[in-house]
Amino acid sequence: MSKRRNLLGVVALLGFIALFVLTYGYTRTKADEVVCRSVSVRVMDSGELNFVTPRRVQEYLRVTLGDLRGRPAHEVNTHAVEQHLMKLPAVRTCQVYTDALGMLSIDLWQRRPKVRIMSRDGRSCYIDGEGMRFNLDSLYAAHTLVVSGNIGYPPAQVGQGADSLFWSTLFEFVSYIDDHPLWHSLIGQVYVANTKRIELIPRVGGLIVVLGPCQDYRYKLRKLRSLYQASLPAPGLDAYREINLAFTNQVICTKWE
Repeated sequence: MSKRRNLLGVVALLGFIALFVLTYGYTRTKADEVVCRSVSVRVMDSGELNFVTPRRVQEYLRVTLGDLRGRPAHEVNTHAVEQHLMKLPAVRTCQVYTDALGMLSIDLWQRRPKVRIMSRDGRSCYIDGEGMRFNLDSLYAAHTLVVSGNIGYPPAQVGQGADSLFWSTLFEFVSYIDDHPLWHSLIGQVYVANTKRIELIPRVGGLIVVLGPCQDYRYKLRKLRSLYQASLPAPGLDAYREINLAFTNQVICTKWE
């Protein structure tokens, strides 16, 4: 009786294995017959930035990888597609995946520029919130803080290179301006004459605010805020051509001549 039960168990196990192999083979055959029918691109933050559009992504893939539509789905290497997309300067991250019906789906997120750098040699670029440098786009310009003046071209990553301290300090400062509601709305440009004289240019008016070096910038901006509050509504800051915050415990205002 025991031998008969063991025999029945072995037969059942073999039957299950045979069924699994047949099912797997059938499924694999059907999967091999699926072709890539379409490519769907979603730019997940397109409501805020427009460096990347679905049409540009599809055209880029067509040029670099050829037309993916019509290829067997199992031959479309999603990892290779991701690697190609990450070569686009404005792409921060992406996910590429396929489904059983042959749809190739691409989800993209863009880099968010904190600042635009205009170096003394005429080159320009963005630096994103993670301190990564990326190139300008010929079809789209982000509205962001501009830093220009006597500065070189930034490193690929803030904190690297020979001028790492300068770029780290400057990036911390411009990030503070960009994140602060008041200063983000008031200051449109930062001009670096040298490391000891940094100027802030408001979005409206001809006033120049001399910060001095970046050190203690929070304290200096608090002085500027107090001056704004004390000077408005009259006579206003339009009477001055320069406000100097570089000195401790004082603010020097120079009127128009």
